[in-house]
Amino acid sequence: MSLSILYSGLLFLNIRGHATLAARLFILILFGTITLTIVMSPANYLYVTHLYVIVLIVALFTLGIQQTIFVGVLLAALHGAILFSLRDITFEYQPSSFLWLASTLESIFIIYLLIAGSHLLTRSRRQYHDATMALDLSEKRYRLLFENAPVGLALLDAEGKFILANPQLAELWGVDPAQLIGTTGDQFLNGELQEKIRAYRSEILQSSEPTYQELCVEIDGHLRWFDLTSLWDSEGHILVTAREVTSRKINEQILAQKARLVEMVSNAIIETDANFCVTSWNAAAEKIYGYTAEEAIGKRLSELVGGNSESVKDSLPTLLKYGQWSGEVQQCRKDGTPVLIFSSVRVLRDENDQIIGFLGVNADITPLQALDDERYRNQQIQLMMRRYSRNLRDPLAAIMLNVHMLQSATDDAMRQSVAESLQRSVEHFERQIRSLLLISYLADDDMSYQMPIEEVDLAALLDDVCQRNLLYAQQQGQTLETHLPSHLIIEGGFLELDKAFDDLLTFCLRRTDINGKLQIYLKTQEEHAQIQIVYDAKNSTMKTIRAVLDHPEQIDDAQLARARELEMVRKIITLSKGVLDAEYDVVAERTTFTITLPLRLKEAL
Repeated sequence: MSLSILYSGLLFLNIRGHATLAARLFILILFGTITLTIVMSPANYLYVTHLYVIVLIVALFTLGIQQTIFVGVLLAALHGAILFSLRDITFEYQPSSFLWLASTLESIFIIYLLIAGSHLLTRSRRQYHDATMALDLSEKRYRLLFENAPVGLALLDAEGKFILANPQLAELWGVDPAQLIGTTGDQFLNGELQEKIRAYRSEILQSSEPTYQELCVEIDGHLRWFDLTSLWDSEGHILVTAREVTSRKINEQILAQKARLVEMVSNAIIETDANFCVTSWNAAAEKIYGYTAEEAIGKRLSELVGGNSESVKDSLPTLLKYGQWSGEVQQCRKDGTPVLIFSSVRVLRDENDQIIGFLGVNADITPLQALDDERYRNQQIQLMMRRYSRNLRDPLAAIMLNVHMLQSATDDAMRQSVAESLQRSVEHFERQIRSLLLISYLADDDMSYQMPIEEVDLAALLDDVCQRNLLYAQQQGQTLETHLPSHLIIEGGFLELDKAFDDLLTFCLRRTDINGKLQIYLKTQEEHAQIQIVYDAKNSTMKTIRAVLDHPEQIDDAQLARARELEMVRKIITLSKGVLDAEYDVVAERTTFTITLPLRLKEAL
């Protein structure tokens, strides 16, 4: 009953996937049962020993052939021990078919074990040979890689002596790798390098963690850099790798030098990606635009410097087509002040000719533009000086010169000086106008005028002179004889001008260039009529005389025949004490005066 329960438990373990464990437990219990049976009754030995076959069969199908052989050896030892202990006992038994079958199976199984053992031995030898060949091949490959590795490799013992070293690492010592084996290699180094290697070896011997160090040595008169890395293995050896980084260090030095040059130049060097986001911003860019590198990097360039959108839009196709663009562009600083930039931009491309960014070199030419403007103003002043040098005694020439100088003034002190000179010129010109009007008035009145010119009421004097100017309406084509030198046609009539006005025109005309023009506009205050006089100084004649009436049908001959008063000039130049409303323009070498005169028509007293 107990054996049935035990067998059921072992079968359950086998079903649950614990076949090896079940077989071992079964064999162990069977061993115990056989031993106990023999001890309790040695006469049962001849029957029980046949159970060995069952044990071996179970081991073969559950534990495999190797463990079955091991179990067979144990059974043989047990069998020998039992036979030795029962050497003096005589057994009597009758052979039966069961015992014959068991003996036959036992013999067959023993033969099988011998064959299996021979096969296992042959396979083991073959596996050993294959493993040995694979190990040799692996060692050859390792040696080949070790000897031809692009980096220096060495294996050190716990004392820092070389066990292995490849030629690349031995190059640091300048000797053959075989000379380093079994030594620390210090005897092959000079003083400075020897101290560096000793310090590095001391560091790696004291540290169980991987160590890294950069070493600079002089070999054949040239400086060379190496990155040294050390790592302890499981056997207490130190694996050292030395990778030459001379090219990288030289490139780093070149890049650092270029970076210093970029920071030293006065031009802003700005690099962006393909979306115009800033990736590089040098010190000059910080100075020109007011943004630090931390503020600028990562932002779109248009957000930082602004710029004329039309100019950027026009230049982008040229930049993408030819790979570069140069020109002037108006941009802004951080505080909003405008800055004139001369920009040179190039397209950055990768090895596949794809755009990866843009590089711009920007120069602030705002001061240069100011110098150009100042130079242009000086040239204009020199031009005016040459133009008016012949007539600097004439008040109007002095006024025009001062006006131009006032427009070209660059500071407050210069403006103040020019303004004072302009004031004196205007006062002098006003005195001359007073003199002209007063002379005309006295000559017409045949009276002596004792009042000084400066004290003459200019408005009253103008009013008296204007009352002497009468507008006569005549039929179309008729001519009114008069002693005045100037006649203006107004819808078939004539407007006679006083001698003072004629002298005033003559005075103004003498200030024009050889190809200049004088334009005079006479307007009624009610805007009923407008008269334009254009004088061509080249021909010294009034080339164009035109009159326009808004509503000529509303003015009859009787109204035109009545005397009307002409209110003459109130101002000559729009200045503090000017007496003529005039505009002055210079086009090439031609000078044009535009004088606007208010004209008021009213019934005579």
